[in-house]
Amino acid sequence: METKKKWYTKWYNIVIPLLIVSLIAFGCLLSASNLGATIPVDENAEQPFVDISGTRVLLKLDLRTLFGGEGGELSDPESMVSPLYEFTLTDTQVNSFLIVAILGLVCFWLTRDLKIKPESKRQIIAEFLVEKVQNMVRDSMCEDFVRNFAPFIAALMALSGLSNLSGMLGWYPPTAEVNTIIGWTIVVFVLTLRQKLRPGVPHYVKGLMEPVFLFFPINVLGEFSGSISMTFRHFGNIFSGVVISALLSSALTLVSNFVWNVIGLGGFLSEFAFARIGIPAILSIYFDIFSGCLQAFIFCTLTMMNIYMAYEDSNEAIADIKARKAEKAARKAAKKAARQAAKQAKNGQ
Repeated sequence: METKKKWYTKWYNIVIPLLIVSLIAFGCLLSASNLGATIPVDENAEQPFVDISGTRVLLKLDLRTLFGGEGGELSDPESMVSPLYEFTLTDTQVNSFLIVAILGLVCFWLTRDLKIKPESKRQIIAEFLVEKVQNMVRDSMCEDFVRNFAPFIAALMALSGLSNLSGMLGWYPPTAEVNTIIGWTIVVFVLTLRQKLRPGVPHYVKGLMEPVFLFFPINVLGEFSGSISMTFRHFGNIFSGVVISALLSSALTLVSNFVWNVIGLGGFLSEFAFARIGIPAILSIYFDIFSGCLQAFIFCTLTMMNIYMAYEDSNEAIADIKARKAEKAARKAAKKAARQAAKQAKNGQ
């Protein structure tokens, strides 16, 4: 009789959770060491202000030196706008790679030793998540899209949701940087365009000139407006949460410093912002948890709607093209039959 191994005898049940915790701790250290995108308050200025600069540049390298060239002076160390020969590393990129690594490790951990009949809680959780995503794709699109699009929607929702929630760890959320979401939107746009091109490129171009060719520029703009709207809706909601939380934290810091100075304990205690205890957590419940998960769901829902609407329009266009071809073939056959009948009647006379 085979004895069932205990969970701690399998190396990945211990190593993978430790790696996940290590990645989270590394991200927290980045934030605590001011390598992340902090929003400082200039207390030495005549009027204190909050410098909201967004993501921060961690490293800049002159790529010309890697190929034996002479490196020149680097551009502004704080600027993300760099020449092509400069490699710029920001905390958005670091946090994005950490989140992708965490998701990869979680997926690896959930999909080990799968059985036909679930025997572990890990497999039950994995099957539950897969079933929920498949049902969502089935309800928003159709059964034909479940097999090919469910993994994409699951990856997109997990990446967006975890990126939004990463602000709770003190990280700068990757989705608070518009370039991150632009990358996702380009993928969605290409998938939508692929569905629109199913009837053929001539039919697609002809549709951009309806009802008259003067509407071509407006129709082209309309093709991109949906993707632009998706991008800035997601980015705006997440970045606004970062800004509001930063403003509140800075205001509470000033309140704490004022109270310490009033009671005459403004020395080393002024570094302890007691007013920030608990209050930012209330906003975090909305901006990080509720709004973050909601925006991930909305982005994925709009993705499925856009792709499916393009699919339905393509099916109607293909059916219309086939109907016109069949009607044209029927008219041609009728004319041919009429000519043959006229010829036979002429020969009979």
